[in-house]
Amino acid sequence: MTISLVDRAASQAAKKPFLVADRDWSYGEVAALCEHVAGWAHERHLASGDIVLVALSDPAVTAAIVLGLIRAGLVPAVADPGNTAAEAAFMAQQVSPRAAIVDRALVDRWGVGTLIPVDVLAAVGGSASASGLASRLLGALRPSGDPLDWLRAAPRRTPPAIPPESLAYIVFTSGTTLKPKGVAVSHRALLAHLATLEKQFGYDEKSRILNLLPLNHVDGLIQGPLLAYFCGCTLHRPVSFSATAIDDMLSAVYASRISHFVAVPTILSMILRLASRELDGVFRGGDFRCVVSAAAHLEERLWTAFEQRYGVIVANLYGLTETVTGGLFSGPDDATRRIGTLGRPVGCTIRIVDAGGRDAPPGETGELLMQGPALMSGYVGAPEATAEVLRDGWLHTGDLVFADQDGFIHYSGRRKSLIISGGLNIQPEEVAEVLKLHPAVCEAAVLGEPHPELGEIVVAAVVASGANADDLIAHCRVYLTAYKIPRRILLVPSLPKGPSGKVILEDVRRLLAPPRSADAESASGRLFEIAAATFMVPLTSLSADSTPDNTPGWDSLGHLLLASALEKAFSVTFDPVEIVSINSLADAGRLIAEKTASP
Repeated sequence: MTISLVDRAASQAAKKPFLVADRDWSYGEVAALCEHVAGWAHERHLASGDIVLVALSDPAVTAAIVLGLIRAGLVPAVADPGNTAAEAAFMAQQVSPRAAIVDRALVDRWGVGTLIPVDVLAAVGGSASASGLASRLLGALRPSGDPLDWLRAAPRRTPPAIPPESLAYIVFTSGTTLKPKGVAVSHRALLAHLATLEKQFGYDEKSRILNLLPLNHVDGLIQGPLLAYFCGCTLHRPVSFSATAIDDMLSAVYASRISHFVAVPTILSMILRLASRELDGVFRGGDFRCVVSAAAHLEERLWTAFEQRYGVIVANLYGLTETVTGGLFSGPDDATRRIGTLGRPVGCTIRIVDAGGRDAPPGETGELLMQGPALMSGYVGAPEATAEVLRDGWLHTGDLVFADQDGFIHYSGRRKSLIISGGLNIQPEEVAEVLKLHPAVCEAAVLGEPHPELGEIVVAAVVASGANADDLIAHCRVYLTAYKIPRRILLVPSLPKGPSGKVILEDVRRLLAPPRSADAESASGRLFEIAAATFMVPLTSLSADSTPDNTPGWDSLGHLLLASALEKAFSVTFDPVEIVSINSLADAGRLIAEKTASP
């Protein structure tokens, strides 16, 4: 019998917490909100299957809205509110939403209602001006103390029955083409994968999930509110993830009796690096079951170090947005667990094929193909891209793997050039295409450079006349979300090419090798150069007085990246207290001077 998303949720006590965050939701409140969404949609003549663009910065509101839309038979297309207007316009062009529920600030910034045409617009949050069609669509809507008062004003209506093959949601991914694609997943595929996650990780109604990942990415959305609602358990988002909030996050593991912690390798690395040693026992409270690492390859050294320090099992989940979230599991059970591997397929079937499409024997590397009930329906508005990766019922992942003699799958790399930075997919051709939009740029090659915390960062070699690296980074800011912007741009007279005229990427990689620290004229000059590359700002904009408050890009992740880059450049090591104490570039300079002073 098919399990509905709400089977267990409907049986929970109305006051049982569904989401614990800055804005808490009980199961009763979410059930009522789902009925208000159905009433809101009916009043505005939205029909089952209509796509609704959702871009909200408040994760608690996002979780409630997305659940309500899915229950009402509508299809939320969940986007990153940090996207640029150009990125948002392209995504909307792909999926053609009939309605949009977005942060009020995005109405003007993205041109929702004008550049992004929709029939129904709901703006959430603080005030912002709106004119023309956007103003007419907003009608009498005014900001209020509660961002969902506008929704609760709609009548409650019983959500309709939903056919299993109808679409449940759309999440955007960079995937393997130059532009983001909308990955459409059916209710049948979503429920099949949620049931696999429930069984594999032992979720039940008593589970308490800690997951701070963004809800516009599948590991935040699926393994967060949708999984919790499916299992009838509680999702905790006690803080927004940042380098300075790591101790608060770990304290919540013990205080809230968390059973499962969902993270990406970058977060695990930051915890190992920055967390207080006094919190090493937080996972040993008796309720905790396992850490779930997703979104990027989990290196064996990091895996082992985390387990040894915290005395906890880390399970690795491999999958794609196109497979809901996963397909290969390494742990927590003994049958699938082997540290350093992707584990074994669960809930799906796999093949490993060579370049000729033949099954590769054990030990031989080939492309991973996946088949099962949790595959996407396709890319919205992109039939050719869908046909390229879905062939004869098999998803061609583009990832290279091999199976050992015991059947465990080992990750070897990517057949395609996808860059994964902090668990986020970046297509280098997309970045190169944006660089070439600059009138001074003739050619551009973009690669991923290994990074100890993020896995990879974006770097570029560019042939340009009349522009410097700072100009090009500023240009990229207009078109690209922050995590896609090159951390370093090298201006070159030409790109290395072979006899056929094709760029030789390995030669480009050698050109882009990080400069030796001795190349800089002084310690302070090196500090500012490193900070400019880390925060992707012009070198001339920095001074000793530069702080997180006055420097774009100096957020919590940028803070850790700066510390790591300085350690590497100056051959020093900062302890967690020293990292947190860096409140300006002057502070960083003093720390470096102290650590490099002759004894």
